[in-house]
Amino acid sequence: GMIKAAEEAIVGATGGGTKIGESANNGVAADADSVKKIAKGMKGIVDAAGTAAGKKEDVLKDVKAAAGDADAAAGKLFGTAGAEDIKKAAEAVSSVSGEQILKAIVDAAGGGAKL
Repeated sequence: GMIKAAEEAIVGATGGGTKIGESANNGVAADADSVKKIAKGMKGIVDAAGTAAGKKEDVLKDVKAAAGDADAAAGKLFGTAGAEDIKKAAEAVSSVSGEQILKAIVDAAGGGAKL
C-alpha cells in the first residue's frame, strides 16, 4: 500500500537525470520519466490514504480542478521555466488546495501530458 507507493515516488525522485528543483536554474526540463514515477507514487499514497479512510475508488475524482491561470502556471514548475515563471507558478500553487495540486499531478501523469 502506502509504503510501496512512497518507495516508488522516492525511486522516481532520486533516479538519474535532471532534478526537478534544478530545472529553473539551468533551463533543462526535468526528466519526464522521473516526474511520472513521482506522480505515480503520489497517486498510490493518495489511494492508500483514501482506502484507509473508507473510500474504495479514485479518491481525487470529486476534487474540482484548479481553474484557468492557476492550473496552467502551476505546471511550469516542471518545465524549462525562468525565475519569473517560477514566481508565477509558486503564486498559482499557493492559491489552490493540496487536493487540487495532487489531482493536477495525478491527472497529468495518467494522461501522458508533458510535465
